[in-house]
Amino acid sequence: PLTKSLFACASGNVFVSPLHGDVCGKFLGFDIPNQFHLRPIVDTSLFYNLGIKEDNKLYKYVYAGTISHEKGYSNIVRHLKSLRVPPRDMFWFGNNLTGNIYLYGNYMGTARYEDMPLILNNAVHFIHLPLWWEPASRVVAEACLCGCKIIANEKVGVMSFGFDLSDSINYVDIEKDFLNFVETKL
Repeated sequence: PLTKSLFACASGNVFVSPLHGDVCGKFLGFDIPNQFHLRPIVDTSLFYNLGIKEDNKLYKYVYAGTISHEKGYSNIVRHLKSLRVPPRDMFWFGNNLTGNIYLYGNYMGTARYEDMPLILNNAVHFIHLPLWWEPASRVVAEACLCGCKIIANEKVGVMSFGFDLSDSINYVDIEKDFLNFVETKL
């Protein structure tokens, strides 16, 4: 009851995606008022499309992040098998928490953040099919900016924004927009 009234009476409720606000509202059992959806904060000077031709890319399918069943490992494998994608075409970057020594595809280990723009620019597809609701999933926005074709489900928060995630103009003035929201609520 206290949580519900905090959201209901708040001058502003900040969420990291429209999906984040919707899921919280469903959990609480009402439409949360006065929502602000903070767009993904991505450094577009690092994450941008290098224009590598698809035939020259190193990776056909990439996942980057924590590799676990909750983050969608089983969903990804099932999806790839349904498309008849051979294991050699799938590349996993991140910390493997699946409990499996061998993954479906190529386990590349944990990548340094500064290496991610080049990895993503060399990927044809970025795949993310989590089991649970993810408020944001910033890496999906980064992959879009680098020119990846996205394979995602309805549980990926950044996919709920109504704009083109591959257009860097949508990542401008995020902090300013947030501060303007806060100032209008004071």
